[in-house]
Amino acid sequence: MNFYNSLVEKIRKGLHQEINREIGSNVDMFVEDIFMRIRNKHGYEIYSGNYKPPKKENPESDLILNSKDDVILIENKNKYLTNISFSGSDSNILKDFVLSFALSQKQLFKHQRNLIKYKQVKFTQDQRELKYENQNIVKISVSTNNWLNIMNNNTRQVIVSLIKLRFNIEESENYDNKADFVKANKCLDELESVINDLYESGSVNMNVALNQTLFLPLELIVDKYKDGNFINCLKYLVGMQMNTDNIMNIYDYAMFIISNKSRSPISA
Repeated sequence: MNFYNSLVEKIRKGLHQEINREIGSNVDMFVEDIFMRIRNKHGYEIYSGNYKPPKKENPESDLILNSKDDVILIENKNKYLTNISFSGSDSNILKDFVLSFALSQKQLFKHQRNLIKYKQVKFTQDQRELKYENQNIVKISVSTNNWLNIMNNNTRQVIVSLIKLRFNIEESENYDNKADFVKANKCLDELESVINDLYESGSVNMNVALNQTLFLPLELIVDKYKDGNFINCLKYLVGMQMNTDNIMNIYDYAMFIISNKSRSPISA
């Protein structure tokens, strides 16, 4: 992964300044294409792009899967560990994590807030309407990196801890990645704000809302999307924790449980 990141950074500096944006756009299309392939098997509708309301904002969703029982919100992030992070800088590792997980969760909680508040949103590109009918809302952050055991933590605890965190930035000092730390602090401010909005609305069980989140590597979706119980397994992952360093292993165990539950008992 360090080699990949170094290669992308070399391309950005010498050949193509927008390489990261281009990779991010292609990841969005790639993930949407995967879920398009299996939508008939799992029975959901797909929505993506900018939508209204709210009028004063221009919210954009990477992907929404809408079914009778669930609305699954998906945001993709192409944020990788920088070279400084790979060298062992704790503050930079945490900053990169905020700009991957926390940034996507901020967007996901905003989508949840909008669906609950307005009940119906219209996507501007195809003019399709999504009506929210009080289904369970699952929020999935997808990263192009596998953050290993970080993805195996209780996301509620991670989010609650993150919204109390801020980086101490000395305005008078110049140092590498200062703009990224400023961006990370702004992201945390906005994440805390939207969570407070949901709390204050009184219409959301925040214990449920904070627990119905996942942080997944793109490789899990690529490797597992053809599984017959793929969507159900993703929902199972919300409440599962194991003593393992890779969420891929947890997925396999969840699939094992689902497969055994679906088998009819053998008569004596």
